[in-house]
Amino acid sequence: MIMKKVTIGGIECKLAYNLRTLFTYEEIAGHPYKGEKTIDVYLLFFSMLMANNPDFSMAFDEFIEACDEDMNLYQSFVEVVEEHGKRVSSFVESKKKAMIQ
Repeated sequence: MIMKKVTIGGIECKLAYNLRTLFTYEEIAGHPYKGEKTIDVYLLFFSMLMANNPDFSMAFDEFIEACDEDMNLYQSFVEVVEEHGKRVSSFVESKKKAMIQ
């Protein structure tokens, strides 16, 4: 699993895409992640911070302000999500190959 560190609100936080992130998203949003709206993407990012940093206590509005001020935060999030996607694709492909043999 890829993990990055970002500084948000003067606090170093871990970013990792894992089941805990998805569970947290579902608790906040009330539905599974689909990524259909911009707010869904930012809620996933916020969920990632909450899930991987037990002491993370920033309000969502503060989080959005921090993202507006520092576009590198979102870029780090995108990198983690893209790397997760690559890992999942690789896993699926290896399973397909194993089934063919």
